[in-house]
Amino acid sequence: MKKTFYSITTTIVTLQCFLMATKPFCVAWLPPEAFLLTRSHRSRLDLSSVSTDESYAIAPLVGDEPSIRKASDFFANSYWLGTPHVQVASGPVSDAVYKELLYRQFVDFSTKYGERMGSRLLDAGLIAAIDITTKKIVGLAGIEVCLLDAERRDILTPEVSEETMKAALANLGPKERRQYKNASPFQIADELLQPNLQAVCVLCNLVVSPTARGKGIAMKLCNYVKESARDAGYDGLLLKVEKNNEAACKLYLEKLNYQELFVCGDSSAVRFNLKDGTFERAEAETLILVKSVI
Repeated sequence: MKKTFYSITTTIVTLQCFLMATKPFCVAWLPPEAFLLTRSHRSRLDLSSVSTDESYAIAPLVGDEPSIRKASDFFANSYWLGTPHVQVASGPVSDAVYKELLYRQFVDFSTKYGERMGSRLLDAGLIAAIDITTKKIVGLAGIEVCLLDAERRDILTPEVSEETMKAALANLGPKERRQYKNASPFQIADELLQPNLQAVCVLCNLVVSPTARGKGIAMKLCNYVKESARDAGYDGLLLKVEKNNEAACKLYLEKLNYQELFVCGDSSAVRFNLKDGTFERAEAETLILVKSVI
């Protein structure tokens, strides 16, 4: 049974939505003062184009081990070790803690973006900003298809999103399951999942090297992700950001024209303990933002 406009929005009191009956499987969000048109077709994400200027190349990373390791090492150093507001404790990081951080970040990125046997049900990819002179990564962003849970006011992780969809397919009989062999995530979510779940495109893991910040690299990465989502037929792009992260909020809300969808139901964020290398949950009001890509 097709999800209705009403079932999607029962818990989102600040948001208006509508469903165009002539365009199945497409829900259009109507945030304050923004109108996101629907489209009837969504394809797989095509992360193959390269954008260059005199200083940087913005390009997708392949999912092989060397590329994932370079990306995960960069993220560990630039985000966990290069962004003070995500850190707890202080002082130098020991060699043991540093090696464990690199390993855990590599495993995380390999799971989300690395090559695997068989295809992913939900698209995911990494976009890198490369310094043309040094050939080194100076910025990184992820793009993922996940499930938005309107009831919980949260974006589910890619792992949970895919498990949820696969479980729904596993509950079908063999004949019914064959009918969904080539179905899009949007069709699966629309027809098989609970009314509060919707497939969306998400910008994530945005980080720029501390030595390259303030040069417009984050903007270039965000624009690449936006164009990739648009070219695949998405109507909007979502992201999560901590409300007290002033620099990120300024980028998204003021420069990139994102708008607040709602306050995330999970009011916590991950922090890295520089002393013992553990990851901890900390209280942090988090916003889910949305932007039209049309």
